[in-house]
Amino acid sequence: MARLNKQTIEALRDMAEVCEGELVGTGITLLLEWHDRASEAPRQIAPDITSPWCFDMASAPHNTRILVLSDPGGEVYAAHWVQHPGTGDEAWLISESSDGSQHLCKAKAWASIPAMPEVVNG
Repeated sequence: MARLNKQTIEALRDMAEVCEGELVGTGITLLLEWHDRASEAPRQIAPDITSPWCFDMASAPHNTRILVLSDPGGEVYAAHWVQHPGTGDEAWLISESSDGSQHLCKAKAWASIPAMPEVVNG
């Protein structure tokens, strides 16, 4: 697993604080939590009940976008389930290029994408 230097970690913590309550802030916070846990115990991390991550990929919903934790890198992506029409192969799609090529992700955990905060004008 790649280690982030202290300066990068502090910059990410500042960004998470500034973007608190927004989707990007939540994603950064989840990334930092995962990094902190991995840094404290660089062995396999067992899920706990306080973690937003579900390590049972069979329980991941296939009808909505979710956050996935890549295996083995530990990067966080928003993804949705796709099936190749010709082969029937299935995977988590994280992006698609204008030329039609797709970027797929092998995931080891998933979490729901937090709801966007309600915007109040006035």
